Amino acid sequence: PLEGKLFGATRYETAVEIAKRAFPAGATSVYVANGDSFVDAIAGGTVTDGPILLTKPAGPTPEVCAYVKQTKPRRVVALGGVGVVPESTLQAVADCAS
Repeated sequence: PLEGKLFGATRYETAVEIAKRAFPAGATSVYVANGDSFVDAIAGGTVTDGPILLTKPAGPTPEVCAYVKQTKPRRVVALGGVGVVPESTLQAVADCAS
């Protein structure tokens, strides 16, 4: 079980800290949700094969990109439609892995 408080300076950093703790060896899938309207992240809370990272509609934060670069997931999946996670943002997150 996870113990102790996890936090970052922003909600984006907090999501990365949770991902690091929940998936210390990395994950083959990463889920991306809009950090400004994170109802999709809450609904996606049942996924168990990878972390849910928050992103800005304009693209991933440096912390999110660094996590994706380190873990090199095979799949990056958007939670919510293109109205909340644009295709360009999803691609930018996937590009962090390369």
